[in-house]
Amino acid sequence: MPMPKSKTLTSAQDRYLATIYGFAEQGREVTTGELAKALGVTPASVSEALRQLESRKLVERRSWGRYALSQKGWEVAMRMSHNHRVLETYFVSVLGLSEDDACAEAAKIDAVVSDVLIARMCRALSWPNICVHGRPIHHGFCRGGGP
Repeated sequence: MPMPKSKTLTSAQDRYLATIYGFAEQGREVTTGELAKALGVTPASVSEALRQLESRKLVERRSWGRYALSQKGWEVAMRMSHNHRVLETYFVSVLGLSEDDACAEAAKIDAVVSDVLIARMCRALSWPNICVHGRPIHHGFCRGGGP
């Protein structure tokens, strides 16, 4: 079964999911203050964005103002992370971009790129295990499975 994509989310909402996913990869829930600092926005902006993501069932409010990804949010964020890491690895390895440029370019399209393109990039790269920043790449999506 294909994993959910974030094509219906705004780029700002994608950024929030990706940032919360980064905290989740470290085994942490996140506070509005931590998100505001990480994203360079006001706590009020964070509260509004989290309210919108919560209404879409992508994040869940936990105790004492902490938030975490819901199962659906985790799946969307994991797919974006996978796509981002594959894209930046491809951009560095094949196109010769710098890591910073590759990351910036990948961030522009990681939420909307097709599964077919990502699968072909993974195959062309021989299914890399880590991205250019040393973070893991999980290939369940592009090999026909899940996370």
